[in-house]
This record gives sequence, C-alpha cells and structure tokens, in this order.
Amino acid sequence: MPSKTSSGLCGTYHIWGPPGTGKTTALRKLVERLLSDGYEPSSLFITSLTRAAATEIAKEILRVGITLPRGTVGTLHAACFHTLDEPELYMKHVPDWNERHPEYALGHSHHGKRSLDEPEEGDARETRGDDLLAVYNLYRAWCLPRDHWPSALVSAFADDWETWKTEIDVCDFSDLLERCLRDVERAPGDPKFILADEAQDYSELARRLLLKKWARHAEATFISADPWQALYVWAGANPRLFLDHPVPDDHRWMLRQSYRVPACVRDMALTWMQQEYSLWEPLDYQPRHDATGGPVNGEIVSLPYGSYLDPDPLLDHAEAAADAGHTVMLLAACSYQLDPLKRALRARGLPFHNPWRRKRRDWNPLHMDASRNGDAKAIGGAARLLAYKRPDREAWGDQAGPWTGRDLQAWVECVAVEGIMSRGAKEAIKALDPSIVPDLDALGEWFAAEALGAALLRNDLSWFEAHLLGSQRPLLEYPIAVYKHRGAAALKNEPKITLGTGHSVKGGESDTVIICPDISRAGYREWMGSAEDRDATVRLFYTAMTRARDTLLLARPATARHVPLVGEI
Repeated sequence: MPSKTSSGLCGTYHIWGPPGTGKTTALRKLVERLLSDGYEPSSLFITSLTRAAATEIAKEILRVGITLPRGTVGTLHAACFHTLDEPELYMKHVPDWNERHPEYALGHSHHGKRSLDEPEEGDARETRGDDLLAVYNLYRAWCLPRDHWPSALVSAFADDWETWKTEIDVCDFSDLLERCLRDVERAPGDPKFILADEAQDYSELARRLLLKKWARHAEATFISADPWQALYVWAGANPRLFLDHPVPDDHRWMLRQSYRVPACVRDMALTWMQQEYSLWEPLDYQPRHDATGGPVNGEIVSLPYGSYLDPDPLLDHAEAAADAGHTVMLLAACSYQLDPLKRALRARGLPFHNPWRRKRRDWNPLHMDASRNGDAKAIGGAARLLAYKRPDREAWGDQAGPWTGRDLQAWVECVAVEGIMSRGAKEAIKALDPSIVPDLDALGEWFAAEALGAALLRNDLSWFEAHLLGSQRPLLEYPIAVYKHRGAAALKNEPKITLGTGHSVKGGESDTVIICPDISRAGYREWMGSAEDRDATVRLFYTAMTRARDTLLLARPATARHVPLVGEI
C-alpha cells in the first residue's frame, strides 16, 4: 500500500477514446492522479502495442515534469523480451533457416534487426514461408489449440520451425508472450497499476497475459482503446476482446471531445460506420472546436481526377497545401499502392516522410541518417549533399563555413577519384578528426585545382552531380531534386507531406488527408463477403478519415476493387 493515501481505484477500467479525444492525455492525467495519491513511479507499468505509441505516452508524462523509471513504459513484446533476459531472436539466423528449408524460405522483412516494437504491415509478405509463418503466428495469437488448426500445411511448417528454433536456441516474437504467460507471474516491476494503451489491437494471447494473469496482481488495470480503430487483424487483433470484456458501468470512461476531427469529417466517418460496420452502436463525441468554442466544420471534397495510378492531380493538391504551410497525408490501404505516389513525389522533388514508420527507408528517403550510431556509411543522401554545400551561404546562411573533416568524409565518398583527387586522398580524409577544418594547403594536396575551384570556390551543384559515382546516384538523385526545386531548407526541415498506409499513421493527424479508396484483391474478397468479413476494411478507412484536422480529399478509384467512399455515403 502507498505511504499516504489510497487512490480509491481497484479492478479493471475501460477508457474508450474516439479519434483525437486525447487518450494519451487521459493516461497522463491518470498517472498524475496516482502519483499525487502517494504512489511511487515504480508502481506503474505502462504498455502499448507499438513503440511510437509508448514513446508518445512517455513524452506526454515527461512534459509535465514526471520522470518514470527505465522499463516503466514500453511495448508488451519489449517488456517480455527484457523480463526473459533478452533471449536470442531468430532474425539473424534466417539464412540458416532458408538453407535448411528452401521450401519455406523467408523474405527480406525477416532478415537483420527486425523491430520488436512495430507490427509489420499486413501486405509485407514476399514468400510462401512468410505466409505460413504469419498464419502460424495468427493461430498462436488466437490461442487456438494445435488440434484445431484448420491447415495441415501450417502444422507441417510449425513442426519444422519449432524443431529448428530448439536446435539453435532462438525464439520468435510469439514465444516471448507465450513464455511469459507460462512462466512469469507478475508484470515487470510487480506494479500496483497497469495502464494498457491501444488495447483494441491486442490479441487473445496478449489479453491472457496482460489482463488475465498480470492484472490479477495489480490493484487496478486501465485499458485504453478505440475498438473502431482495431487494425492489426493479421496479428490477431479482435475488437470484441475490448467490447465484450465485462466491467461495471462506472468503470467505463468515455472521452467525448475530439481535439482533431472537424464536424463534417466526424459525420461522414460515423455514417460510414453505421452503414458498413457489423459491430455498430451509437457513438456520440463532439468535433473539434475553434477559439470561440464553436465547432469547426471542415471540408470534404470528392476529387474529379486523380488516383493512386494517376497521382499527379493528387500531388497538385498536396503541393498546394504544403506550400501554404499545411501538413498533408497521402494514404492508401496497401503499401504497394504507394509506389506510384512515391515515384511521382520523387520526380517533383517534393519532400515526404512517415514519422510513424522510420524504419521504412522508402517512406523516409531524406532523413534516414544513421550516422548518429557511428556508421558513416549510413549517412543519408540529404546529409551528404548538405555537407557538400557547407560553404554556400545561400544553403546555410550564418552557418555556412569551410568544410570540416566530418563534411568532407560525408561527401567525398560520393564522387569519383579519377581527375578529381590525388592518390590516397580519400584515405587521408577518412583519417581526419571530424571536427577539424583542413586548410587550403591540405585541400590543394587532395584535390585537383579545377575540382577544388568547382567544389569549394563555386560550390557548383552541377559539378557534384556530374561526378557522382554510379553506386551513389540512387542515394543522391532525390535529395538533389528536392534541393533544386525547394532549396536547402527542404532538406533540413521536417517534410509537410506524409506518405503511408492507413495502418501506419494510426495515432497521427494532418491538416489535409487524401485517401485512395482502392483495396487489394484479398481485401476485395473480404469486402464482397459477410458483414463481419468487411469489418477490418471498414475500420481501416474510418481510421484514415479521422486523421484529418481540416480537409478530407477523396481520390478517384483506380480499379474496380475499391470501397464506396464517394457518392454513396
């Protein structure tokens, strides 16, 4: 018990937060209340499905001056990983698996350092092995007994997979939860209070661990969710786990004021859910208000032109909004549908990113810069170009100056040696102290006079571009296009345009949202099925719509496989 007073809270509580109603703020206020009642920060365990969501909670708590002990906030998988003393994970051993079982070979998404904290996109599968592993993990997420598995092929895969893991002593992500469910009686730190965010995307396996086992030993457990935004069905998410979880009426807390969604977007989103969702029940929450306290109406526009296969009209709107200082989201149901948009953005030199999926290099082509980890080869193209432009006052203003060792190390790797640099110059530059500023005598020893004049005296971008190594062109072409169209500031500042799937931006918001209504073949089969089959797609587009703060633009369908967002709502 705490040393001073009791919170008066016990049992399980539900916090239902519709889009933009401040679930993270509600959790922060709950933490403040518990600490003011005399509980120590170490008495809390705060968890979420993704690292992005967990980080947002931690930032919100830190913003009011509360510092939580290490390990208090994190994803459920990461908490299990550390609780189990960080067992060896399977990813770096995938080449061995692929060699032993070529019939079940896994694709590139399983190689290297796959994140504990971010669910993979549902369409990020490359091979038959990827499909079988996904279904195998889905059965486990459902806690489906082995003798009830409907696929003999998945059972055969599972036998080989489990034998291989045992032989080399590795585990997969589902093992982390299963082992904790079997062996770990209490949540990390033996907390008095458990706060679970994004709980609509928890699987049955996660529910059993967190809410049936670990919650038994806590004074109170708080489950924050919006079941209408349950998206990770391929990972076992089931909104009924929240909707059907029995709690007393006075333990159900509904957040009813959105600080994001304007009135017309809220109305369209609720109409969409009422017409299409099998789990519909009336839901009342207020739209965003303006400074006078009145509702912000917002705007919805059905675009006459533009689709994911005809992206230029969509980019016209995105570019105009970004130029006016507004943030923009370009959203599709599947990652492959983003490829034409991505190519068109690059061709126009328009900066874009996805801050909720930093590990997707193709969605973050400007700011994937791993040099902070000490890996010079991982410096992004934008950073290399800006290093070359360091002497240019137009690019750097008051920060312009002579190249440092760090600047030279960044850009000389990108250009050819012949006719430009003396023998051994690159090695000498690599050996420089990054903080020193080489004098002109040293530069004259390393660079041919003509090259030095073009690079240093004129800081000629066309010279730099003409002498790029072929291997470096893919890295530099897009940053150079951005620089030419938008200037150096566009390479330094956070892009106004976000590119992503509806899944990837859950929790985010933007002034303008552009939605492409097309779905995959598999998604269309579900859409043409039963009402329950359609539910995952309905929730996906509800989530996408409700990212908008002001304007929602509905693109034209590119194919017959689309949902009826235009003209039928």
